[in-house]
Amino acid sequence: MSEKKRSISALKNGTVIDHIKNENTFKILQILNLKDEHLMIGTNLKSKKLGKKGIIKVADKELSKEELNKVSFVAPKATIALIKDYDVKKKFEIDFPKEFVGVAKCGNYNCITNNEPVETHFFTLSQDPIIVKCKYCEKVFSNELEII
Repeated sequence: MSEKKRSISALKNGTVIDHIKNENTFKILQILNLKDEHLMIGTNLKSKKLGKKGIIKVADKELSKEELNKVSFVAPKATIALIKDYDVKKKFEIDFPKEFVGVAKCGNYNCITNNEPVETHFFTLSQDPIIVKCKYCEKVFSNELEII
Protein backbone atom coordinates (compact mmCIF):
# COMPACT_ATOMS: atom_id res chain seq x y z
CA MET A 1 0.00 0.00 0.00
CA SER A 2 1.47 3.35 -0.96
CA GLU A 3 1.66 6.17 1.54
CA LYS A 4 -0.64 9.12 0.91
CA LYS A 5 1.13 12.33 -0.01
CA ARG A 6 -0.14 15.28 1.96
CA SER A 7 0.34 18.88 1.08
CA ILE A 8 -0.84 22.26 2.25
CA SER A 9 -1.58 24.87 -0.40
CA ALA A 10 0.56 27.93 -0.97
CA LEU A 11 -0.10 31.19 0.83
CA LYS A 12 -0.13 34.46 -1.12
CA ASN A 13 0.49 36.78 1.84
CA GLY A 14 0.71 36.05 5.54
CA THR A 15 2.59 34.06 8.16
CA VAL A 16 3.50 30.39 8.40
CA ILE A 17 4.15 28.83 11.81
CA ASP A 18 6.02 25.58 11.17
CA HIS A 19 7.73 22.90 13.26
CA ILE A 20 5.08 22.85 15.97
CA LYS A 21 4.87 19.75 18.12
CA ASN A 22 1.82 18.04 16.70
CA GLU A 23 -0.08 18.11 20.02
CA ASN A 24 0.42 21.89 20.37
CA THR A 25 -0.99 22.95 17.00
CA PHE A 26 -4.51 23.67 18.20
CA LYS A 27 -3.21 25.21 21.43
CA ILE A 28 -1.49 27.88 19.32
CA LEU A 29 -4.72 28.58 17.47
CA GLN A 30 -6.45 29.01 20.81
CA ILE A 31 -3.89 31.30 22.46
CA LEU A 32 -3.61 33.51 19.37
CA ASN A 33 -7.41 33.63 19.05
CA LEU A 34 -7.21 32.99 15.29
CA LYS A 35 -10.86 32.09 14.82
CA ASP A 36 -11.71 34.92 12.37
CA GLU A 37 -8.63 34.67 10.14
CA HIS A 38 -8.33 32.66 6.95
CA LEU A 39 -6.31 29.65 8.12
CA MET A 40 -4.72 26.53 6.74
CA ILE A 41 -3.86 23.94 9.37
CA GLY A 42 -1.90 20.75 8.98
CA THR A 43 -1.36 18.12 11.64
CA ASN A 44 0.35 14.74 11.71
CA LEU A 45 2.78 15.86 9.02
CA LYS A 46 6.12 14.07 8.76
CA SER A 47 9.05 15.85 10.35
CA LYS A 48 12.67 14.78 10.65
CA LYS A 49 13.06 16.85 13.83
CA LEU A 50 9.77 16.09 15.58
CA GLY A 51 8.51 12.84 14.07
CA LYS A 52 5.09 14.39 13.49
CA LYS A 53 4.49 18.10 13.36
CA GLY A 54 1.86 20.71 12.90
CA ILE A 55 1.84 23.77 10.67
CA ILE A 56 -0.40 26.83 10.67
CA LYS A 57 -0.71 29.28 7.77
CA VAL A 58 -2.44 32.56 8.50
CA ALA A 59 -3.44 34.63 5.48
CA ASP A 60 -2.87 38.39 5.42
CA LYS A 61 -1.46 38.61 8.95
CA GLU A 62 1.97 39.20 10.45
CA LEU A 63 2.31 38.15 14.08
CA SER A 64 3.17 40.82 16.64
CA LYS A 65 6.05 40.47 19.09
CA GLU A 66 3.53 39.64 21.85
CA GLU A 67 1.97 36.93 19.68
CA LEU A 68 5.41 35.48 18.88
CA ASN A 69 6.19 35.36 22.61
CA LYS A 70 3.01 33.36 23.20
CA VAL A 71 3.92 30.97 20.39
CA SER A 72 7.45 30.55 21.77
CA PHE A 73 6.06 29.53 25.15
CA VAL A 74 4.07 26.69 23.53
CA ALA A 75 6.36 25.88 20.58
CA PRO A 76 9.89 27.07 21.41
CA LYS A 77 11.43 25.45 18.34
CA ALA A 78 8.88 26.76 15.84
CA THR A 79 9.91 28.43 12.60
CA ILE A 80 8.18 31.54 11.29
CA ALA A 81 8.02 32.43 7.60
CA LEU A 82 6.67 35.75 6.36
CA ILE A 83 5.11 35.39 2.91
CA LYS A 84 4.58 38.13 0.33
CA ASP A 85 3.27 37.40 -3.18
CA TYR A 86 3.81 33.63 -2.68
CA ASP A 87 7.48 34.22 -1.82
CA VAL A 88 9.20 33.73 1.54
CA LYS A 89 10.45 37.22 2.42
CA LYS A 90 11.81 36.33 5.85
CA LYS A 91 12.25 33.05 7.72
CA PHE A 92 13.46 32.69 11.28
CA GLU A 93 13.31 30.50 14.34
CA ILE A 94 11.40 31.96 17.23
CA ASP A 95 13.59 33.60 19.83
CA PHE A 96 12.80 32.21 23.24
CA PRO A 97 12.69 35.36 25.39
CA LYS A 98 14.71 35.73 28.58
CA GLU A 99 11.58 37.29 30.07
CA PHE A 100 7.86 36.84 29.43
CA VAL A 101 5.62 39.81 30.28
CA GLY A 102 1.84 39.43 30.13
CA VAL A 103 2.03 36.04 28.39
CA ALA A 104 1.00 33.54 31.06
CA LYS A 105 -0.99 33.55 34.27
CA CYS A 106 0.99 32.82 37.43
CA GLY A 107 0.12 29.42 38.85
CA ASN A 108 0.40 30.70 42.42
CA TYR A 109 -3.07 31.74 43.56
CA ASN A 110 -1.53 34.06 46.19
CA CYS A 111 0.69 35.90 43.69
CA ILE A 112 -0.03 39.63 43.48
CA THR A 113 -0.69 39.23 39.74
CA ASN A 114 -3.74 37.11 40.55
CA ASN A 115 -5.09 39.56 43.12
CA GLU A 116 -4.14 43.05 41.89
CA PRO A 117 -4.05 44.69 38.45
CA VAL A 118 -0.37 43.83 37.93
CA GLU A 119 0.90 42.38 34.65
CA THR A 120 2.60 39.01 35.00
CA HIS A 121 6.35 38.82 34.52
CA PHE A 122 8.43 35.64 34.30
CA PHE A 123 12.17 35.07 33.90
CA THR A 124 13.36 32.13 31.80
CA LEU A 125 15.48 29.67 33.76
CA SER A 126 15.56 26.96 31.07
CA GLN A 127 14.35 26.56 27.49
CA ASP A 128 14.47 22.79 27.27
CA PRO A 129 12.53 21.90 29.29
CA ILE A 130 10.74 25.23 29.67
CA ILE A 131 11.17 26.50 33.23
CA VAL A 132 10.25 30.03 34.29
CA LYS A 133 10.26 31.96 37.55
CA CYS A 134 7.67 34.56 38.57
CA LYS A 135 9.21 37.97 39.23
CA TYR A 136 6.76 38.70 42.05
CA CYS A 137 6.18 35.51 44.05
CA GLU A 138 9.41 33.81 42.88
CA LYS A 139 7.67 30.47 42.30
CA VAL A 140 9.18 28.29 39.58
CA PHE A 141 6.99 26.69 36.90
CA SER A 142 7.38 24.56 33.82
CA ASN A 143 5.22 25.18 30.74
CA GLU A 144 2.03 24.09 32.52
CA LEU A 145 1.09 27.77 32.99
CA GLU A 146 -2.11 29.08 31.44
CA ILE A 147 -1.42 31.41 28.51
CA ILE A 148 -3.27 34.73 28.77
